[in-house]
Amino acid sequence: MFSKLLKKIKNIINKTEQIDEQFYAKVMDELSVGFRDKALAGKAIAQSEGYEEKFHSIYIKLRAKYLQEEHIWEEQKKALEIKEQKELQYSIKKRLAEGYFEKLFKEEIKKCGYKKVPLSKNKFIKDNKRYYGKIDYEKNKYVLVDENNKYTDGFAFEPI
Repeated sequence: MFSKLLKKIKNIINKTEQIDEQFYAKVMDELSVGFRDKALAGKAIAQSEGYEEKFHSIYIKLRAKYLQEEHIWEEQKKALEIKEQKELQYSIKKRLAEGYFEKLFKEEIKKCGYKKVPLSKNKFIKDNKRYYGKIDYEKNKYVLVDENNKYTDGFAFEPI
């Protein structure tokens, strides 16, 4: 377990030490339009000890490294968001299978005229038509759909 974590950390360090060419190209594009990060420029001045030739190379290297670290951070953030979304969807699907939403919206479902189909979860009848309870993940709603998957009624819920 610890060795996997150590290996992961080493890979991240290696990625930040070996700057990809795409980030150098981006820095050059920035410089061609006159953009310069003030904080990194100050750091480059301090490290170059006043030598202008050194300043440019140090700044380019610092900026490219910064852009790469920012890129790695964004990738990790996206991966974490995807993981959290999948965990949330798994939790919601589990609760749907357990009849959680049916119990939560029991009164609202009755008010709309739906009747529970005996011995089945999330299935209802209204006007001799069958309806199914399902989750609309984008709107955080428990919705009732007909056999053609056409949306009929929906009941909002807080994310779990």
